[in-house]
Amino acid sequence: MLIRKKLRLIIVFLVMIPMLLLCGIYYIYVSGELTENKKEEMNKILRLEQNYLDSFFDTRILEVKYLAERNDVRDYLELYQKVPDNTNPKVIWFHKLLSERFESMNKNSREIQDVFILAFDGTLIASGNPDSYWINLSEREYFQKAMQGETVISQLIKDKIDGNWAIFFSSPVYDSGHQKILGVMVNLIDMKETSEGITNLVTSETGEAYLVNAAGEIIFHKNPDLIGAKPNNLKVAEFMNSAEFQKNQGNQIIKNGMKNVYITFQSVVGTD
Repeated sequence: MLIRKKLRLIIVFLVMIPMLLLCGIYYIYVSGELTENKKEEMNKILRLEQNYLDSFFDTRILEVKYLAERNDVRDYLELYQKVPDNTNPKVIWFHKLLSERFESMNKNSREIQDVFILAFDGTLIASGNPDSYWINLSEREYFQKAMQGETVISQLIKDKIDGNWAIFFSSPVYDSGHQKILGVMVNLIDMKETSEGITNLVTSETGEAYLVNAAGEIIFHKNPDLIGAKPNNLKVAEFMNSAEFQKNQGNQIIKNGMKNVYITFQSVVGTD
């Protein structure tokens, strides 16, 4: 998978004086002492979020693999490989049929923003988003890796259509004999809806939820403007650059001026 550095679940407790940090998966901020009960509450939420994210990534991978196995997707790619012409009547018929089906999928899914097919040369030949018809995405690493036979979760990258940060799941589409790769099936994740799904497990009284990669970049956040940003709290940013943060899980108390910041984190399974 192209997320080479593990994604991290992080819970942050600010002891003594609450403040808002812009870093990590969870910013859980409380006033008063960090009691054992609070630590257990924090760890419980971490486990819930871990289960949610495991399920989320597994489901998205299964979805894109399922779509890549569809007969209509394979038939269209076989046709386009023989007749790579978007004015051909048969190509137009398949393009319209599958684009309408993908548009319906987009409307019925909270987590998926778009579904599309890339031909052998990277041309987008069907999509639930009309603005993306016939663009070329051959330079995208998630396309190149899928054409080599890998099912891929992309890095956080800018979408070519709206310029927003996005994550793509892609999978190769094989011919009927499963010998030759014809093209690539891709699902574009709706970052806003997915962020809400993660953060809704944390109440406003408890804190806020975030997902970051090992480089400290925010992957999911209820405020879309913060996706792709790095921490603005220097102490937490320093911790994310430390060897301690490269472990699969852990706990740490760091000093932030007169305050103690308690951090617990855990990597998301399958995002190496």
